[in-house]
Parts: sequence; C-alpha cells; structure tokens
Amino acid sequence: MEDFYDAEKAAIIAMGFCYPGKGKTGDLPPRKECAPLWHSKLLDKINNDVFYFINR
Repeated sequence: MEDFYDAEKAAIIAMGFCYPGKGKTGDLPPRKECAPLWHSKLLDKINNDVFYFINR
C-alpha cells in the first residue's frame, strides 16, 4: 500500500480534465473531447509500466 501513495511510483489523474457543469443530481459526465486531448500528453510524461483506469 505504501507504493500506492508514493508520488514517485503512482499518479492519480482525472478522467475528463474538463468541468462539464452541474446537472440535477450532481456533476454532468465528462465531455468526450477532453480526455483524448489531455491524456496522451500527460501519459507520455509518466514513467510507469502499469496503468489502472478507474471509473464508475
């Protein structure tokens, strides 16, 4: 578990990188154009061999 919280070994990043606005029961889902725009630029800079994409 220590490795999970070590900033040199793990990174937690947003799925959408854009605030989609507020809906009736909370935030709206991320906009589809945001993740492809930013994920590749960010993931190229991360030196990891394993990636976990967690979404609900």
